[in-house]
Amino acid sequence: MAAAFVPATTSFLGSRVSGAVGALCPTPFLSYSSPSLSTFPGRAATGHAGVAAASSTTRRSTLQASVAARPPSPSSPPLPVPRTATHRATRGLSGLRPIHTALITGASGGIGAETVAALGQLYPDLRCLVVAVRDTEKARARLLGPGGELSANPRLAAATVLVPVELESVASAVAAAEEAVAAVKRVAGCGLDLFVANAGVMACPQAVTQDGFEKQMAINHLSHAAMTRTLLPALRAGGIAADGTAVGPGRAVFVSSTAALIASRYSTLPLPNISTNPSAAPFTSYKRWVQYGESKLANAVWAAGLAAREAAAGTGVTAVSVHPGVVATELGRYLVPGWLAGRMGSPPTGLSALAVKALGLKTPPEGAIASVRAAVTADDAMENGAYFIDGKNKSALLKMLGDPVAVDTFYDETLAALDAVST
Repeated sequence: MAAAFVPATTSFLGSRVSGAVGALCPTPFLSYSSPSLSTFPGRAATGHAGVAAASSTTRRSTLQASVAARPPSPSSPPLPVPRTATHRATRGLSGLRPIHTALITGASGGIGAETVAALGQLYPDLRCLVVAVRDTEKARARLLGPGGELSANPRLAAATVLVPVELESVASAVAAAEEAVAAVKRVAGCGLDLFVANAGVMACPQAVTQDGFEKQMAINHLSHAAMTRTLLPALRAGGIAADGTAVGPGRAVFVSSTAALIASRYSTLPLPNISTNPSAAPFTSYKRWVQYGESKLANAVWAAGLAAREAAAGTGVTAVSVHPGVVATELGRYLVPGWLAGRMGSPPTGLSALAVKALGLKTPPEGAIASVRAAVTADDAMENGAYFIDGKNKSALLKMLGDPVAVDTFYDETLAALDAVST
């Protein structure tokens, strides 16, 4: 069920924004257009490496030199010399969190594909990589075809499994998660080290999914939450190295946005279904940026709730949410001319590159920095449950994240909304 397209004409702050900049980059985003090279704030602990702030000397030195001065622990793979913007995500880290199995959604282009490329280069011995996408043939061409992100590593390419998923459907999301767990078990014989909830839509025309949810909330939050619940046993089990060494529980990384700040003062976040609440705002007075902001707040609150519950249960599973920046990807396809939208899934060239530069956007490799850093940072250096912007914990900006009861309530309401669909 879709309503007529209504173009957005004002920025998040209420002032009119002209031209393509106004359509593609609403005001609050503009301050985050530079690549993030800063580290996640670490939690100091005696005997642990943590994440140290790089000195000016370290920033000028190569990553290889810094690693040589401070060797990684035996359980962590060595850090390579960074070759692309994606690898800036590892600056300041003394070693990488062990990852042998991973699942990423929405990796047929954009920052998802660049996240796959980074993991393939940082973890060339990755035992199983599952990519859940809407278009598996597009993903196959981008990742596994000639010149693809994984084409230089035939072993990893052979260990990559493409799983179809339609995130407008909770049932499809659950089925994809089940297929991913089975694939990891079949290929690597273990659980899951990493789940990156990357796929999403932004500021799309009004639509309601077959499950009765507003489309952006359904795709960006609810289906990823459904996948998370299905994946939890595998995340708790974690992966196993090729030599049989268990590496511990896994981590979930949810790609959020500074658009969550639209809903920064919310103390609750409803998840209405049109079948039970047809008069709810998303169905009667749709505001594409408000609904997008609410879905991105949902990502952050869900990550915090997952982290809190798993910590209370002592499972060792960690979870965070990140803002990748304002990135030139297909996510902006509803906001730009068609000729540009079709070129936004890959690093831009030609006119597309000029447009990206003029708008002050990040390229997809730069946009992947946040997800990659969140994925690879060691547990003892990661602020579990936090919401990161440019590598800094900005949880305090979101009112709900400061209220454990609100976080816990939203987590339960999400599960209830999913259960209502499946019954």
